[in-house]
Amino acid sequence: MISASGLVVELGGHTVLRGVDLAARTGRVTGIVGPNGSGKSTLVRCLVGAHIPRSGAVALDGTGLRRRSRRWAAERIAFVGQHVDPDPSMRVSDEVALGALSARVRGAAETDRRVVNALDAVGLLSHARRRVAELSGGELQRVGLARAIAHGASHAVLDEPTNHLDIHHRLEIGALLRRVADTVVVVLHDLELAAHVCDDVLVLDEGRVAASGSAADVLTAAVIDPLYRVRTLELPTGEGDTALAFRRHSPTAHSLHEKEPA
Repeated sequence: MISASGLVVELGGHTVLRGVDLAARTGRVTGIVGPNGSGKSTLVRCLVGAHIPRSGAVALDGTGLRRRSRRWAAERIAFVGQHVDPDPSMRVSDEVALGALSARVRGAAETDRRVVNALDAVGLLSHARRRVAELSGGELQRVGLARAIAHGASHAVLDEPTNHLDIHHRLEIGALLRRVADTVVVVLHDLELAAHVCDDVLVLDEGRVAASGSAADVLTAAVIDPLYRVRTLELPTGEGDTALAFRRHSPTAHSLHEKEPA
């Protein structure tokens, strides 16, 4: 479990997080969503120990991060940032092996086993000997996930792993999330994808928690519409769940034709 309580973060004289609480439970995917600038990336940096909040605390399975070193946290939490930007001259297998090395895996045989299993999990085993420079954007994102899987951490924090990807690759990455770690926290811009892949969702707005709970309870028109200034359509899929679609708010016919009183 990754938990946060009362996080307050100030950056450049501005308060970015304002008393944020989060509970990401083991065995579940917890999504963090919210409009641009709501504090999502700052929150995940706090969760991995990269930001020290002015007040509040982050704990990993009940142990406060402030009591432990950055190295301790790095060994237990696999982190995938917004931009996967490895050395283009490296081979895919070597890049993924860095995940195992960051967890202090001992022995070449164990490292190789983890690399093979991780690449197989993301469907890139046939790309093991290719150079990173030869990969597409979607393949690079999968390499980032493979590196996290090779890490073998029980917790993973991913900051917009579907950023800049097309629909096919977004769904592909979403389907892989549960293979990364037992406890997954993921920042997503795509609310429809969040509804599809997340068990729980925390919604941020201007550094505050606007809503939190199960994805089904949180990702609704009542929460989304005022926050994003859109009109949300909840569409039954025929498969027992609901898809989300979004429309811009537009002036009503009444307001368009309304005349000023005489």
